[in-house]
Amino acid sequence: MRMTWTRLLLLLLCATSAFARVNESLRVDHASWNATHVVVASEGPQIDGELTVIESWIGDVAAGDTIRVPQLVEVERETTEHVTGQRMILFLRRNGETFDCADAEGCKGAVAWSEAGRIFAYWALFNPGGASLQDFETSEEAMKGVVRKMRALRKSWDDAISATDCAESARRLQPFLKSKEMQLPWEALNAMKACGKGAVPVFEETLRDPSLADFHYRVIETLADIEGSDFAPELLTILHRDIAYWKTKGPGLSQGWWNDVEAPQTTELRNVYSETLAVIEAMRKLKLTDARAEVAGFRDFWRSYPQLADDKGLAQMSEACDRLLREIPPPVTTPILPSDNTLSRHAPHHHSV
Repeated sequence: MRMTWTRLLLLLLCATSAFARVNESLRVDHASWNATHVVVASEGPQIDGELTVIESWIGDVAAGDTIRVPQLVEVERETTEHVTGQRMILFLRRNGETFDCADAEGCKGAVAWSEAGRIFAYWALFNPGGASLQDFETSEEAMKGVVRKMRALRKSWDDAISATDCAESARRLQPFLKSKEMQLPWEALNAMKACGKGAVPVFEETLRDPSLADFHYRVIETLADIEGSDFAPELLTILHRDIAYWKTKGPGLSQGWWNDVEAPQTTELRNVYSETLAVIEAMRKLKLTDARAEVAGFRDFWRSYPQLADDKGLAQMSEACDRLLREIPPPVTTPILPSDNTLSRHAPHHHSV
């Protein structure tokens, strides 16, 4: 069964931001990221793990070198007239004098066969499910382009992670938030969070960047964890802004707006929703009494519109408000007692007889 070109672009060459890997399947983006060496090599009709390098794309081996990949003997290549083993593309990690396949699940996710201008590799059409050889409908040159792009990206990542100054590391990681490759934006957020207070200026800058609105809710969660009550003024500012936004947008929304993927504003609405929810949860965790009255008013507003407080998930906003109001009691007001002078002026006079 051949893969369609559209499927290939989505699952292989475009290196989308899908989080899950398909079992035992070659993903060139993942394999390139994990490999220390990528080579084109010849093995011949028998898979015995000993190969001759034809071309080196990544790493310190050269054409003509003999390399050993013991794991490769585990790959049971399907019998097909299209695959001979004369030209294989391998994604490897050096292990002493030999090499391992650069995929944690085995060699099926780290090898392709280049045959007469066509690329064959293992792909599981269903997950879970066994992988079989598929025609990837791409070229060797196109695959090489993905490999080199991912290796350049990996070098930038390693440089950012290895920076001795934590603030500088966070600064170098910030561009990865806009990456479309694998799960790099989320990995970058986690790495930046590990920098602690050194990453705060970068997180604050990220929070002001509308092009990174997808991640604002995670940044809010992170800043609340790092800064604690010092983040309270910013939380209040965002809450005021978001309440104004919903009071403007909410009444005009139609039922089911969340799933209206064709509407140009749906992405923005979802991002602001996630941001508002993150603000309310952060306030609850930080026990911010200053926001109690506004949250109560916002909850009542939200529930007054069926398109906002539906029973298909959006009710979690008002439920989050309820949790905050339950867990943060209203401030106790101390009654003002009259002074002694006041008492003396108003005390009844007793006349002697």
